[in-house]
Order: sequence, then C-alpha cells, then structure tokens
Amino acid sequence: MSYPELAEHSVTFEALAIQASLQAQGFRKSGSGWDPPFGTEDGADLIVAAAHRRYSGIAQMFTPFFGLPDPNDLRELHLRLTQAQGKLSTGKGGLMDPATGAMIIEDQVMNGMTAVGAALQDWRGVAAEEFKSKFLKPWPAVAANQFTLLAVLAGAVKAEIALWTEARKNVDEIAHLAITAMQGTGKVDPKMQVFALTVAASVFSVGAAAIATTAAATSLTLTVAGAAAQAAGAVPREDAPKLAIDGGTAHEVVDQTQRALNALALEIHAKETEIAYGLAMSLLIVVSNRDMFTAPRPWLADHTATTVTTDRGLGENL
Repeated sequence: MSYPELAEHSVTFEALAIQASLQAQGFRKSGSGWDPPFGTEDGADLIVAAAHRRYSGIAQMFTPFFGLPDPNDLRELHLRLTQAQGKLSTGKGGLMDPATGAMIIEDQVMNGMTAVGAALQDWRGVAAEEFKSKFLKPWPAVAANQFTLLAVLAGAVKAEIALWTEARKNVDEIAHLAITAMQGTGKVDPKMQVFALTVAASVFSVGAAAIATTAAATSLTLTVAGAAAQAAGAVPREDAPKLAIDGGTAHEVVDQTQRALNALALEIHAKETEIAYGLAMSLLIVVSNRDMFTAPRPWLADHTATTVTTDRGLGENL
C-alpha cells in the first residue's frame, strides 16, 4: 500500500493524461517538449497548449482524500475499551460481545459482589434495605448494561478502524489503476483493471444488543456498529461493488477515475452515517434510561455523623 504517496500519484496521473492526449494525436516526446506529426508543425503549439488546459488540475480530484484518518490512531482506544469490557464481564462463564460474537471471560473481582450479598444478609435498617433493593439486586443488570455500552463504543471504534483502513486502500488502488490505464490507454487488459470497493463492506450494524432490566414489560436494545471482518465467519454483510478503470482514451480514463472517487466518497459517507446512527440511537436509550446503567446514590451518602448510626442510617447487624 502506498497511500502516503497519494499526492505524488495524483501529480503523476495529471502529467500522464497530458502525455496520453498528445500521443493519441501523433505527438512524440522529445526532451522537454513534443514533436508534432509531420505536416502539422504550424499548429503544434496550440495543440500542446490545449492538452495542458484540458488536463491541468485533474490531480486535484484526489485532494479530498489526502488527509484520511489514520486507523492506527484508534487502536489504543479500542484496546482500552475491550479491556474495560473484560472488567465488566460478570455473567457466569462470561458475556458475549454483540459486535464480535466473542465470549469475554468473567471477571472474578467483579463477581465478588455475590460474596458481598451473602455477608450482608443479617444487616437490618433503612440503609440496609435501600442497599439491597436499589444496589445489590440490580447490580448484575447494571454491570451487564455497562458491558453492552462498552461493546457499542468498542464496536464503533473498530468499525472506524475498518472503514479508514479500507478507504485508504481503495483510494490508493484507484490511483494505481488510473496511472496504469493512462500509461497504456487503449492497450491495458480490462480484467486487470477491476478493483473491489471494499469500503462498502467494511461496516455492518447489529440492531439487537439487549439491555438487561428487571421490568419484564420493558424491551430495549442498543444499536451496535461493527467491522465486517469481525462478524461471525468473517463474512461481510454486503458485497463490495466492482469498478473498472480501463478507458481507451485519456478523457475516458479521467472520467472513470472521477466516478470511482465519487463512489468511494459516497460509500465513506454512508458508512460514517451508519456508525453515527448506531451511536445516536444508543445514546438516546442510555439518556432515557440512566437507572439501567448506573447505580443510584447511596442512601448513607446524605447522612451526617450524628444520623449515620441511627436506624435510618447504618442500622444494626443481627
């Protein structure tokens, strides 16, 4: 992959377009200039100038793709999120990541809450009842929902990594095919000039990451965006469209290259929208159901030194 040289490739493409146009009209390269076909010397300068006017600036069609995000900048963030998932995997045997289908083994430290519950069975008083009903009982659901929320974030970051990896690869492929086609206008093998727009298959959405709740009538899900390469069996959710750059003239190659770049830009936008939609829908669920993701403020937090030891405070241990 030579994405870092994309700007250089674009300049080469423009120069080759001018060259191909003149060669198609019978001109031959001679040092720093062009030798016209025999008998056309008088109008040669005008023809050369016209070719320069027609194709000067086509390198700029690649300009919007010069600063695509570096997927490596996101890998550390993704690692931290997956590590945090491991800390919140409290289900017996572990929890399944909805974005990857992988099982995250249970964290023994977090599962120590079971021992806490057993140790507090004989605790009595208002604070005790509040702790048991509002913190201890919903703890498994809250922890599981925080795990799922982390899966949503990790999935979105992984999808961004996949998206920008494929986008960089695709625009680099377009540049190379465009240069090859321009170098051999009318002579390239069409079968060798086809590439897959893999960015189109780089992201998929899973719309059913269930949220744990104690209310049987409530059914909520988070929308998870993930990378297709992570899907079960590593099967992309949609086929990558095929594009060709094999024109017989400089004009046709330029036109095909622009259409390929336009298609890439549209797919990048579509995938970014897909990821953003998943995050926005999940955020809406979280904001509307905060109590399913966070434990309530402890009953004892608002007590003073004089009230904390009363029946309405710490109570007693039988």
